[in-house]
Amino acid sequence: TGPPPLPGATLHARIRYHAPLVEAAVTALDAAGFELRFADPVSAIAPGQAVVLYQGEEVVGGGTIEAAGAPDRASVHQSANPSA
Repeated sequence: TGPPPLPGATLHARIRYHAPLVEAAVTALDAAGFELRFADPVSAIAPGQAVVLYQGEEVVGGGTIEAAGAPDRASVHQSANPSA
């Protein structure tokens, strides 16, 4: 258990249930949500999709995508921190 990931933390994200993990970094964080930047473009990111963040095998955060500005970025409405 621990605090949510800090901006700049390198994590892995899963956008869809069967999708592979992709490297991502939190670029901004506030009480409502966070911004993600993916190391490589991710196809078909869409508002309403869930995203789960992993650090190794541990789930460290997640939420619902509110906007996808480009294939390598997403704005996420933060779910409750599972490690709190």
